[in-house]
Amino acid sequence: MTDITTLDITPEEVRTGRITPVHLSAATRALRDDGIVVLNDIVSMDHIAALREKMLHDLPAYLARTDAPFNFNTGNVQQEPPPSPLKTVLRPCACAACPSRYSGTTTPSPNG
Repeated sequence: MTDITTLDITPEEVRTGRITPVHLSAATRALRDDGIVVLNDIVSMDHIAALREKMLHDLPAYLARTDAPFNFNTGNVQQEPPPSPLKTVLRPCACAACPSRYSGTTTPSPNG
């Protein structure tokens, strides 16, 4: 097994929503070769803490559901991020530097 490629994304890259050509190339190569790449510092720890707090608050209601799938239990809770400003803060931030947003970088062009 190969090591997972990890890239240290700069505050400037996060702010602009565009990663450098060097990072884009490395991320694209890792996705094509390994199917995974870690982009460090894309989401701030404050946003993660706020999301965690909200999801833990909602957890008892999810666990109390009587209409949940058979494998939905305390060891396997299927919980999406809440439909709130937290979700809209995290989604653009996390996706802004994702190489798949750049046409043709993770999949071949349909025109060859």
